[in-house]
Amino acid sequence: MECYLIRHTQPDVAVGTCYGRLDLPLSVDFAEQAKPLEALVRNMSPNQVYSSPAQRCLLLAQKLTTTPLIEPSWSEFDFGDWEGRLWCDIEKGDIEQWNDNLVHHRLPNGESLEVFHQRVVKAWFALCNSKDNVDSKIVIVTHAGVIRSIVASLLGIPLENSVQLGLAYGSVTKVICQGKYCRLDYLNRLPDKKPDCT
Repeated sequence: MECYLIRHTQPDVAVGTCYGRLDLPLSVDFAEQAKPLEALVRNMSPNQVYSSPAQRCLLLAQKLTTTPLIEPSWSEFDFGDWEGRLWCDIEKGDIEQWNDNLVHHRLPNGESLEVFHQRVVKAWFALCNSKDNVDSKIVIVTHAGVIRSIVASLLGIPLENSVQLGLAYGSVTKVICQGKYCRLDYLNRLPDKKPDCT
């Protein structure tokens, strides 16, 4: 199975806003940002395109195929009561408490990173182990947190360190799976950019 993990394009949100599960609209130039991804997927001819339920993912997925499959497991981390607030307005002590126990601390009415990771990895292994996907090309339009969680699982990166993986809006991460063996082929590649060979 070849799996292409695509992060959604840029949302319309104020700089410094805490958001994860919050269902944000896309920026005004969404159609332009989506064009390189449309060309990439058109040339790829995937067997299936999956999407997070969030509109910033689903609207992109609908440009890539007429029949995306919505999968709630590909939803972003839930910041609970922090969703939509500016980071600078959240109590510094609350942020420090979370940072001190990043993996296990559950945010008010939200998730812990551990629970989020378990949700994502369970869906990922179900996808990889499906006999229907053995020789398939799969596209998943999702979020940075989901992609980081999958990559962390593949490479054995501690969850608390996975947040350091940079993922640009509209970037593509490719994973190749053969049975129980999965290989990260590339990470955070922008489809309209050629690799730097210098």
